[in-house]
Amino acid sequence: GNCSRVDVYDVPLSPGTLSRRCPFFMATAKNYSAYDDATSRRLLCGDLSEETRLPRELLERFHAMWCERSRPFFAAVDETSTMSVGALAEVVRSLGVHSDLLCRSISRVIASGAEAVSFSAFVRGYAQLHSRTLREALPFAFAVFDLDGDGLLSPAEFQTVLEANLELKQLDPAAVRRVLAAPPSPDQQLRGLTRDQFRYFASLSSETVLATCGFLLHVSAFYVPLYPLGPEAEEEAEREAEEAAAAQKAAGGGGGGGADGPDACGASAVGESSDGANPFEDSDMLAALESLKTTPEERAERQKGKGNEAMRSREPHAASFAVERYSEGLAERPRDARLRATLLANRAAAHTSLRNWRRALDDAKEALAVRAEHEARAEPEGCAAAAAAAAGAEGGAASCSAARGADSGSRALAAASQVKAARRGA
Repeated sequence: GNCSRVDVYDVPLSPGTLSRRCPFFMATAKNYSAYDDATSRRLLCGDLSEETRLPRELLERFHAMWCERSRPFFAAVDETSTMSVGALAEVVRSLGVHSDLLCRSISRVIASGAEAVSFSAFVRGYAQLHSRTLREALPFAFAVFDLDGDGLLSPAEFQTVLEANLELKQLDPAAVRRVLAAPPSPDQQLRGLTRDQFRYFASLSSETVLATCGFLLHVSAFYVPLYPLGPEAEEEAEREAEEAAAAQKAAGGGGGGGADGPDACGASAVGESSDGANPFEDSDMLAALESLKTTPEERAERQKGKGNEAMRSREPHAASFAVERYSEGLAERPRDARLRATLLANRAAAHTSLRNWRRALDDAKEALAVRAEHEARAEPEGCAAAAAAAAGAEGGAASCSAARGADSGSRALAAASQVKAARRGA
């Protein structure tokens, strides 16, 4: 159950290879062999916390689980205190990335070409999956798209990973096909996308953010920049100029010429840096991008349809899959009250199939309340019926509360009754 001493070192990969393949990972390796195990663990987790900005307490718990080979995440850690790339892919899948292609590519990037990953490499990859901003996420996302690791995205690579991302986020793959079918540049020849062009495309809209970074765990919190992102080198130069100007001002000097303004990160800069026209500035391409846009209601309807299809299939785990789809539909926050009520009622029915009586009852109560509120707003004369429905939901809650000490059959009857009421008109 104890880690071998090699586990407290860095990844078994030369710093040159690490920085070349994965520039977003730090290329420094520290040796803690002069310290006892407890001190080594604290130093390692402290350094990794400072590097990745993950909480130190979390990393110490991860380290203990890694050493103990705790299930479900770290059962595949071997005697050398490393995890194979294949096992890492399964850990990535368990985090919610339900795509074989994406899991394999993410694991490849985290491993940086090695056959196995150390605890340090795992932590760095975990931190990248938890990126909080688009700028922070894009280097890792580009590496995941770059399936052959040559630093350039071929049309085939771009389309393959893009479609996997769209499927993962339940966006319409046909829409991206229209985007990819649009002329990529005036000369109709696009050998591959550079990282700067990838940044520009990803920052065009919320839909392109999802299409390029959909496998990242906090992608829904990414904001779309006011202007598309320009070349990294130019941004770095602007940042250095701003820091120099601030230092000069603090020292009592003058203002000094900083950046040229927000347009410096715009389209022209990307076009100039890529030896030709920017493939994403073409009018046909921009028009096709508009077809990616959808409303919360449309996305929620798609999730509802997938959940309904799963429930009709009666396949193993169909009800669990349906619960996930209905939950994702609700997460879209559709403004249509009837749609919300239907999603809640259908999820309640799926929970009933799984014998999750408490959750089924909660969803059924909420569905009744949403429907009652909608009917009260839409038809004043229907307020009495709406109030009666809401009262029924509260009565069901009371009966369920009273039944907590009773057998599961009583709870099932209470939940089933409310589910039936909720679905009656959904």
